[in-house]
Amino acid sequence: MVRAGALVLAAGVCGCQKLDEPRARREPLPAESPRFTDAIPLEYGDLVGVTLNPDSPSWAGLWFQGSDRAITVVWVNTTEARIYDQVTSIPRR
Repeated sequence: MVRAGALVLAAGVCGCQKLDEPRARREPLPAESPRFTDAIPLEYGDLVGVTLNPDSPSWAGLWFQGSDRAITVVWVNTTEARIYDQVTSIPRR
Protein backbone atom coordinates (compact mmCIF):
# COMPACT_ATOMS: atom_id res chain seq x y z
CA MET A 1 0.00 0.00 0.00
CA VAL A 2 2.85 2.38 0.86
CA ARG A 3 4.65 1.54 -2.40
CA ALA A 4 1.49 2.20 -4.43
CA GLY A 5 1.03 5.57 -2.71
CA ALA A 6 4.66 6.50 -3.34
CA LEU A 7 4.31 5.50 -7.00
CA VAL A 8 1.21 7.66 -7.42
CA LEU A 9 2.91 10.60 -5.71
CA ALA A 10 6.03 10.23 -7.88
CA ALA A 11 3.93 10.09 -11.05
CA GLY A 12 2.06 13.23 -10.02
CA VAL A 13 5.24 15.17 -9.28
CA CYS A 14 6.93 14.11 -12.53
CA GLY A 15 3.85 15.04 -14.55
CA CYS A 16 3.85 18.66 -13.36
CA GLN A 17 5.21 21.49 -15.46
CA LYS A 18 5.45 25.22 -14.95
CA LEU A 19 2.68 27.24 -16.54
CA ASP A 20 3.52 30.09 -18.88
CA GLU A 21 3.36 33.58 -17.45
CA PRO A 22 0.01 35.22 -18.17
CA ARG A 23 0.13 37.71 -21.00
CA ALA A 24 -0.67 41.30 -20.17
CA ARG A 25 -3.99 42.39 -21.58
CA ARG A 26 -3.37 44.79 -24.42
CA GLU A 27 -6.57 46.74 -24.10
CA PRO A 28 -9.45 46.79 -21.64
CA LEU A 29 -12.60 44.92 -22.53
CA PRO A 30 -15.14 47.24 -24.10
CA ALA A 31 -17.85 48.32 -21.69
CA GLU A 32 -20.85 50.41 -22.54
CA SER A 33 -23.97 51.73 -20.89
CA PRO A 34 -27.05 49.62 -21.50
CA ARG A 35 -29.46 51.04 -24.08
CA PHE A 36 -32.45 50.04 -21.98
CA THR A 37 -33.04 49.96 -18.25
CA ASP A 38 -35.94 47.53 -18.47
CA ALA A 39 -34.99 45.16 -21.33
CA ILE A 40 -32.07 43.33 -22.93
CA PRO A 41 -31.63 44.04 -26.66
CA LEU A 42 -32.18 41.10 -29.00
CA GLU A 43 -28.94 41.98 -30.80
CA TYR A 44 -26.95 40.57 -27.87
CA GLY A 45 -27.98 37.17 -29.20
CA ASP A 46 -28.94 33.94 -27.50
CA LEU A 47 -28.63 33.40 -23.76
CA VAL A 48 -25.88 30.80 -23.24
CA GLY A 49 -25.25 30.97 -19.49
CA VAL A 50 -26.09 32.46 -16.11
CA THR A 51 -23.62 33.26 -13.34
CA LEU A 52 -24.79 33.91 -9.78
CA ASN A 53 -22.72 36.14 -7.52
CA PRO A 54 -22.11 34.23 -4.25
CA ASP A 55 -21.27 37.47 -2.42
CA SER A 56 -24.46 39.16 -3.56
CA PRO A 57 -27.11 36.56 -4.49
CA SER A 58 -29.49 39.16 -5.90
CA TRP A 59 -27.11 39.78 -8.84
CA ALA A 60 -26.97 37.41 -11.81
CA GLY A 61 -24.74 37.67 -14.87
CA LEU A 62 -26.54 36.80 -18.09
CA TRP A 63 -24.16 35.67 -20.85
CA PHE A 64 -25.21 36.08 -24.48
CA GLN A 65 -23.60 35.01 -27.75
CA GLY A 66 -24.34 37.27 -30.71
CA SER A 67 -24.48 36.46 -34.41
CA ASP A 68 -20.84 37.64 -34.70
CA ARG A 69 -20.04 35.13 -31.91
CA ALA A 70 -19.11 37.97 -29.50
CA ILE A 71 -19.92 37.26 -25.84
CA THR A 72 -21.85 39.92 -23.94
CA VAL A 73 -22.49 39.87 -20.20
CA VAL A 74 -25.34 41.80 -18.62
CA TRP A 75 -25.66 41.94 -14.81
CA VAL A 76 -29.21 41.96 -13.52
CA ASN A 77 -30.38 42.59 -9.97
CA THR A 78 -33.32 40.25 -9.45
CA THR A 79 -34.62 41.82 -6.24
CA GLU A 80 -34.54 45.42 -7.50
CA ALA A 81 -35.48 44.50 -11.10
CA ARG A 82 -32.72 46.59 -12.62
CA ILE A 83 -29.82 46.20 -15.04
CA TYR A 84 -26.28 47.18 -13.99
CA ASP A 85 -25.02 50.38 -15.63
CA GLN A 86 -22.16 48.61 -17.49
CA VAL A 87 -22.49 45.97 -20.21
CA THR A 88 -19.29 44.20 -21.28
CA SER A 89 -18.79 42.71 -24.73
CA ILE A 90 -15.96 40.30 -25.45
CA PRO A 91 -15.10 40.05 -29.15
CA ARG A 92 -14.07 36.67 -30.55
CA ARG A 93 -11.45 36.16 -33.22
